[in-house]
Amino acid sequence: MSMHMQNAKKKTQEEMRRLMLERKNKDKKPQKINNPLAKYNNLGQLTCILCSSIVRSENVWQVHLNSKQHRENIEKAKKLKELTNNFTEGKIKRPGPPISDAPQEKKPKGILKNAGTPIPVVAAKPKNNAPTIYSYHEEEIKRVNLDAVLSKEGKVKGKLGDTQNESSTSQEDQESKVQDINAPIPEGFFDDPILDAKARNIEYKDPIEEEWEKFQKEIKNETSTSAEIIAGEQEEATAERQIDEIDEQIRNWSRVLDLELKKEETKKKIQDVEMASGNNDDNDSDNEADLDEFLDWRAKKAVIDLTTEVLKKCFEKFDGGDIIQSYPTYFMYLLRHEAVCVQELAVMEVHKALTKVAYPLRLPQFIDVFVAVAQLVCHKDVGLANKAIMVTSILEPEAYPKVLEEMKIGLDYPASLRCNLIEVIINISAKSAELFQLCVEHEYISYMISELNTEDFLYQINILELLAQLAIKPYGINYLVECGAIQKIVGLIEDLERNPLKNLLVPGYMRFFGSIAYHYPKDVLEKYPILTDLLFNAIESNEQVILLIALDTLGFIGATHEGKMSLAALGSSFQVAVDRVCKYIRNSSSVVKVRATHCLSSLIAIDRDPNKKTENVDQRITLMTREWFRCLKQQNESIEYLFELCKNPFSDIKLAGFALLDAICQHNWGQEMIAGAAGFIEYLLDRPGGFSKEEKEAKFDVIKKLATSTVFDANIVARCQVYVDQGPLFKDTIMEVAYEESD
Repeated sequence: MSMHMQNAKKKTQEEMRRLMLERKNKDKKPQKINNPLAKYNNLGQLTCILCSSIVRSENVWQVHLNSKQHRENIEKAKKLKELTNNFTEGKIKRPGPPISDAPQEKKPKGILKNAGTPIPVVAAKPKNNAPTIYSYHEEEIKRVNLDAVLSKEGKVKGKLGDTQNESSTSQEDQESKVQDINAPIPEGFFDDPILDAKARNIEYKDPIEEEWEKFQKEIKNETSTSAEIIAGEQEEATAERQIDEIDEQIRNWSRVLDLELKKEETKKKIQDVEMASGNNDDNDSDNEADLDEFLDWRAKKAVIDLTTEVLKKCFEKFDGGDIIQSYPTYFMYLLRHEAVCVQELAVMEVHKALTKVAYPLRLPQFIDVFVAVAQLVCHKDVGLANKAIMVTSILEPEAYPKVLEEMKIGLDYPASLRCNLIEVIINISAKSAELFQLCVEHEYISYMISELNTEDFLYQINILELLAQLAIKPYGINYLVECGAIQKIVGLIEDLERNPLKNLLVPGYMRFFGSIAYHYPKDVLEKYPILTDLLFNAIESNEQVILLIALDTLGFIGATHEGKMSLAALGSSFQVAVDRVCKYIRNSSSVVKVRATHCLSSLIAIDRDPNKKTENVDQRITLMTREWFRCLKQQNESIEYLFELCKNPFSDIKLAGFALLDAICQHNWGQEMIAGAAGFIEYLLDRPGGFSKEEKEAKFDVIKKLATSTVFDANIVARCQVYVDQGPLFKDTIMEVAYEESD
């Protein structure tokens, strides 16, 4: 075993050395470019002589050589070289001075004061009467006719006479540089640029077009430079990322090696202890085997975690569904793996594929993937189970027949895990009536109803909450009524008096009852009086937990117009409940006071009904809500007590008071009460310090309603409108001037 570990260590070390050597070679500075076209400027930057551009680094020199701009510059250079060769081949060497045996005579002095040496003019007789080229100080002149030159020369001789004869020998000794008759015509010989270019056998180029070509050339140069810079940056970024990945792999391998070393040290210590004690019993062998298994498990877990992290980074580079479509067999292996981290990675990849705009996983090719995810819903790991629930709840409807069939294995799991399965069934049923009917056909709904008879009260409460989500759907409540589930729940409520766990079960039944009564208040309150008795008895309860849930349920049912009318139809029992709520607002602990205040504000408010279609309020609701508010205090003292709640120093009580104030501002009678309360409107319009952000926003909502009121005078309405325009968090700027007193 130790020899095997040593060999494995050596291989690992050799692999690490190889990776470090590769990284070291990448960090080396590249050698300089040895190319006739390459040159380094004073700053050490590599430049191309032909293109007159800077190359970012030696690594992209070959990219520059292969660029289109560089190849075009090479072609232009070749054409220029050919044109230069044609120009130089048309010229001949200038003849040397003629050799003469006659002695040179002295030149006569000129008649001018500062006459110098005359400019030599020597004409070489051309062949075939061709025009001659004269040279003055080695500068070319235009060609002239030979006869004109000779006639002009004769006139000069007649004037100078013998003087010309004496200087003829001297003139013959001097040689003017004559060009060959085949030399090209100089540029600008003709005024017409097109004719001039044609005479010199070159292509005429318009200056505007040349300027445009230069502009395009500059643009191409900049584009090429930009592409080279981008290519260099991409290459550097790739190299840096690869280096970071190699570093991370080296660190992970170092962790594995450290674990192996710790394992070897532990085994060595155990062997030393065994040698010292001399005890070689079978128990010691078993302990060593258990230790080896434990250490092997630690090493295996480290390798799995490392591999999972690598796969996670790889999956991030692909779009959702690409991995599943390309490697379906290997992906199924990930879903069936024993490690939770591996399964979570696979489930999240399925979720990424399902949440894409274009649905990539079509049926029936990937139905096995969906089934495998659905079977993880009842996994004991909470994180993995929640991810599986999320994925299974958003599948396409065509996948559910097979998925629901295969999910039945979850019914054999413990009650705590079966709740996950029931949650998925409720999520699927709530999507459409067709899927609900499919769940009914697979007998999931009937199974849930039968589980209400369980003795596990936590499991029973969870089923009630899930059934409440189903009961708010029209097809859901109809099925529960037709199959007798509601009647069964009513029977369970009647048996609560004999159940020792009554205080634990009442909150669950209260929530179930409130959820259904919110959507169908008239039907529930009239047909099942046992539920209203349960609610009103809970409001009288001394148990704070039950009391708080009862207050929330009463306010939740009375939030809608239909709920208010249905509760008022109950008569004296409901009026007693309202009086009890107002009593809790006046005299109770802060927690109960806050919940009771919110309950009363929900009963009075008329803007919390989602089914409200018109702005007109039923006159009966206006009268009922006014009487309910007056129960808070005797006669006109209710608004004064509400004023005290809004000024309470405790934030939770103050926010509850503003919520109740916002509710009564929705009625004309409430606005009249506020107008009659001394100092109330001034308190609302004042912006004192010490208010929290939530309190300022709550007060702003109240003033926003008062700004459109017809009860207040124009001055108050204008001030409210200014307050609304300034916003809830406006703060007045006060300038303070400090005075320095003299000594």
